Amino acid sequence: FFFPTMNTAMTNDLAVVMVESNTKVENPIHLLHISTGERNLSNHRVFLNLGEGSSANILEEYVSVDANKNFTNVVTEVSLATSANLEHLKIQRENTTCFNIGFTHVQQEKNSEYQYCGISTGGHVDRQDMVISQMGKGTQCSLDGLTFLSGNQTGGFYSKIVHDLGEGISKQLHKTIVGGKARSVFNGQIYVKPDGHLSNASQSNKNLLLSSKGRIDTKPQLEIFADDVKCSHGATVGQLNDEEIFYLRSRGLSDADARKILIFGFASEIISLISIESLASLMRNEILEQTGNENLL
Repeated sequence: FFFPTMNTAMTNDLAVVMVESNTKVENPIHLLHISTGERNLSNHRVFLNLGEGSSANILEEYVSVDANKNFTNVVTEVSLATSANLEHLKIQRENTTCFNIGFTHVQQEKNSEYQYCGISTGGHVDRQDMVISQMGKGTQCSLDGLTFLSGNQTGGFYSKIVHDLGEGISKQLHKTIVGGKARSVFNGQIYVKPDGHLSNASQSNKNLLLSSKGRIDTKPQLEIFADDVKCSHGATVGQLNDEEIFYLRSRGLSDADARKILIFGFASEIISLISIESLASLMRNEILEQTGNENLL
């Protein structure tokens, strides 16, 4: 955890969101991080604290404006009290010369619910680490993500979901699209402690490889130390289906358009989870632009 430690020592920007107990925040809260200049180092810290029975929708977005080779290091700490509900969106679309490193730690109390959806399309190097601690019974969490890499980009997603006590539910689906000479790494762990009886956990990593020069490394993990649990995990790596491309071409589409439709269809499952329609539309357009990128070849 070198980067979180560096963030603690060098934090230069701080955002704190506190929601009182039994309060429902109707409109999404947008935290916008803008990277500018050249070779700048930014250490941001975000605190999200939801009181008992409260709910909120929070968007973290990372973009670049006239930036070159900047380094963004972010730590996000989330605390959910009993029966709190948080929908957490994280969008990373910085310049492809920049570096974005993120660490998110979530603590869940009894009957709380955490829904995460993260999409990364930018950055020369993008790494996201997440640790979810289900510290009370009856907690629920879902981790859904999409990473789109092309050219010489490198992307990594590392997660650990800890079922401390029983009756917790966790679901994870992470999709990656890799083209050009890009490299993707996925390392997901589900850890059920001895008191985590009746836990229900599922994890899936699906990867689409578009180039012979791209590389995908995936490592889903289960560590179970309790009885009477339901846990599953899996990973797939595949390419575009030639029969599906042929079918679309037989309907009058060009080879390039057929490939775009299939790539977009693969990504749309995650984009459809974004509840903010304007943001979902923005990401659809971003993905469509990426599918026409020659760096995918």
